[in-house]
Amino acid sequence: MKTILQTPLSEISNPDIRETLHDLCQMLDWSEADYPEHPLFDFLTMVMMQDSKLISMSRIPSPVVVHRKMGKLLDHGIYPVCKALKNGDTLGQHANITLLLFLKRHFAYLRKASVKPTGLTDHELDIRIIRQRRDNAS
Repeated sequence: MKTILQTPLSEISNPDIRETLHDLCQMLDWSEADYPEHPLFDFLTMVMMQDSKLISMSRIPSPVVVHRKMGKLLDHGIYPVCKALKNGDTLGQHANITLLLFLKRHFAYLRKASVKPTGLTDHELDIRIIRQRRDNAS
């Protein structure tokens, strides 16, 4: 059985998650229709790998979800996704930050890996990302 992070975007019917995807696509001027077969985790990874100047609430005309504090998203459909990203840990320590900042911090290791030379080949970096995805899915 697929976890929510492994579910392709085209199969996600939860309106709360769709709303969040819309915010992220709007921020980067992307179309959700261009990524139907991408699993949610891969899509979030692609978003967070973009230039940090592009990942900003100032680029969204009217943010709906990404500007909300994590503490106010307890009943929102994106909250279980965030919990899955943290392998089921409680998110209490993140209650006072926005969803966008939470995602930025969670995926920061990817941006650092792509900016700073790590000594890893592209293949080794791909393996590291695949292992991280597997860890997140379990």
